[in-house]
Amino acid sequence: MGIQNLLKHLSEIESKRHVRDYKGLRVAVDGYCWLHKAVYTCKRELARGQGLDKLIQYVVKRVNLLRQHDVTPVMVFDGGKLQMKGGVEDDR
Repeated sequence: MGIQNLLKHLSEIESKRHVRDYKGLRVAVDGYCWLHKAVYTCKRELARGQGLDKLIQYVVKRVNLLRQHDVTPVMVFDGGKLQMKGGVEDDR
């Protein structure tokens, strides 16, 4: 679900960078976002109860890409409560 319009609000400080620019650093990765994108690579198989290996391969490939550039990924799957999401969480 995320924070509605978050990317729009961050666009002013956004810049395109190559992964090598983060060499030697630790970066947080939205694990749910990667899993959500991975579902599209194998949605038909998953609907039939198969394809879990493709989903995992999608995420592992991206983790390995970061590691190949000496970037340490920290997979984040959930976080603490955010005040600006209070209404959304209450609705859920």
